[in-house]
Amino acid sequence: MLLSGTKNESIITVIEVKVYVVANEPFTKWAIKAKDKKVYTLSGDLVSELRGLQGEWLKLKGKIIKVNLFCFLLKGFLVLSINVQP
Repeated sequence: MLLSGTKNESIITVIEVKVYVVANEPFTKWAIKAKDKKVYTLSGDLVSELRGLQGEWLKLKGKIIKVNLFCFLLKGFLVLSINVQP
């Protein structure tokens, strides 16, 4: 998968993912699911912009910084397309 690498390594890439919320209130987190079915939680200021796209398949381009094994920080991403077929 494209979201590999060492901690704090940044990757500029294009990925196709589904955006959704995981866990229950008040501990919800935004997450993406890649085509290989792996799920990763997200952090960062830009994540809130994805709220209106919950449940959609997106093609994203931007910088992804690995925080730990299952959490990634999105920086400067651009939504290239919406409703990408998985």
